[in-house]
Amino acid sequence: VIWPAGCGFMRMRMPCTSLAVATYFMFRLSVPYVSFERNVDFLATKQNVYHIDYWRVAFYAHVFTSILVLPAGFTQFNKTFFRQAWHRRMGMIYILTVLLVAAPTGLLMGLHANGGLGAKASFVLLSLTWFVTTLLAFVAAKQKRFVEHGEWLFYSYALTLSAITFRLLALGFDVFDIRVRPQEVRVHVHDELVGERLGTLVGHVG
Repeated sequence: VIWPAGCGFMRMRMPCTSLAVATYFMFRLSVPYVSFERNVDFLATKQNVYHIDYWRVAFYAHVFTSILVLPAGFTQFNKTFFRQAWHRRMGMIYILTVLLVAAPTGLLMGLHANGGLGAKASFVLLSLTWFVTTLLAFVAAKQKRFVEHGEWLFYSYALTLSAITFRLLALGFDVFDIRVRPQEVRVHVHDELVGERLGTLVGHVG
């Protein structure tokens, strides 16, 4: 990854604004679940698994950590943070949150995903690839291979942003009354993302 030579305020204003909007959007989506009621929004479609303890814990942990990984991950691509302790601190928040909470809980939820076997396989592969790319970013940083670290982190964060992609698709389908389930589209999006990351993994291993 070759980082931009200049990363001043004007250059970063658009992505920073987009991130702020996305984080606020995810926060607003997470707020209703604070009530821990079983019929709130998305949970209304998961009544067949809500009683499963590990699924329920995984769901709430996954939802409530989403507002951490978005801003924490973005700081890793902002040159302002590169030579400051904040880069490492926010990077550790991102990596530990993904490795210990977000990816494992995403995997557990993926086992019970809506949309059939294809959707389940897509979500499981996404979570596994998210975990592996984040772990490889961490290992590369520990070994001071910073260019490789940046590449793996870029892949990891791209997978993080798929959550926003899905919610925007769902919103668009509602607004335009499109009769296609968003998870069906997301399967194809995930397949493209996961396929690219798996190809990268195989290339590095080979």
